[in-house]
Formats: sequence, C-alpha cells, structure tokens
Amino acid sequence: MQGGSESREAGGLFPDKKSGGRPQIGLYRTVAAFPDGYYMSKRRISEAVVEAVAVDLAGGHSAAQAARNAKIAASTVHLWLDDPAFRKRVRAHQDRMTSRAVGILSRLTASAAYTLGLLLGETMEPETRHRAAREILGQWMNIKTHGELIERLEALEARQHAPVR
Repeated sequence: MQGGSESREAGGLFPDKKSGGRPQIGLYRTVAAFPDGYYMSKRRISEAVVEAVAVDLAGGHSAAQAARNAKIAASTVHLWLDDPAFRKRVRAHQDRMTSRAVGILSRLTASAAYTLGLLLGETMEPETRHRAAREILGQWMNIKTHGELIERLEALEARQHAPVR
C-alpha cells in the first residue's frame, strides 16, 4: 500500500511502522483458538480481552457489543462462541453472576417479609392487609414447591448416579 498505515500479510491486516507497530486488533481476519490462548492472524489476543468478552456476554451484552467494548471484530467473538471451552467460560461467569444476585435477594427477603408483616397490622386498611396476606401465602407456596422439586430432582440424580448392582 502506498502511504497507508497497514500492510497485508498472511490472511490479515498488520500495522506497519507508521502505526508504531501496534496491532490493530479489530482488523484481523483469521482467528484461531489454541490450547495456549486465542490468536488473530498469528497475533495472540490478551487473556484480559478474552475474559472481558466472556464477562460482557455473560452479563447479557450481544456479541457485537462485547466485540465493540473489547475493540475486536464481532466475527472474532462469534468464532469464539463456536468453541465449547469459551462457552463454558461464559457459563461460569453467568453462574457467578446468578449466585451473587441470589445472595442479594436472600438478604433482602427477610426485610421484604418484615415489610409485608407490617402491612398485616391492625392499623392498615383491610384491603391492604388482605393483599399482604395473599402475597405472603403465595410466596410461601412458591418457596415450598421449589424446595420440594429440588429434593425430588436430587433424589432422581442420586438414583441415576448410583452404582448398578
């Protein structure tokens, strides 16, 4: 290229000396995953970028948005999503995020139950007391049913994994 800041090599675009030799990450075409990391056109993508993309995807960003945030091509993210190890990494982040959310909700549950209990007080309007009581009983049934389903599922899993005699 005449006067350009990029030169074509081996299936991708590489910066020349005018760009300070810095890789232009979003411009590479060839992407590959190897046991020791992710590469674009023979240039290793930093683990921090791969991790940031996984966290963005786990947090609900689209592949295109995660790619923009990481300054890489969306096609790169889509190729990574074809990799079972990368999808497992995203799921692990989703599991951690869900666990944190459940922890926060668990801490808030006691406060919410207390607030509903206050609404049952004699000084409240009868309709408000009725709605609070119905909400408490409905939530209690949901929690009870959920607990029973978990117990049944665990029993089935234990039977499935039990050694055959």
